[in-house]
Amino acid sequence: MAAITAVTLQLAVDSDAVALTAVERAPPPTAITAPATLADKIQAQLAAAAEPLSATVLRKLCSVRNASLNSALADLVAAGRVRKDATGYVVAR
Repeated sequence: MAAITAVTLQLAVDSDAVALTAVERAPPPTAITAPATLADKIQAQLAAAAEPLSATVLRKLCSVRNASLNSALADLVAAGRVRKDATGYVVAR
């Protein structure tokens, strides 16, 4: 016995006629994910890059203000999650 779970039926009565009609359902709620933090965005961009990225490139990729980026980068470097070398920033390994 197969069940159809994608369709909800409703009994509709019109005068002396009775019929089953399909009822539209709202799509199931999707999982709400917390927005990524700036630090997460920076690390994702660095992890995807083939070479070190400058602060200017990171600012454009993350679409953030320079002050916000510099603060986040300083925190990431201090935490040992990112390191800065002569050509830019990379994920610390």
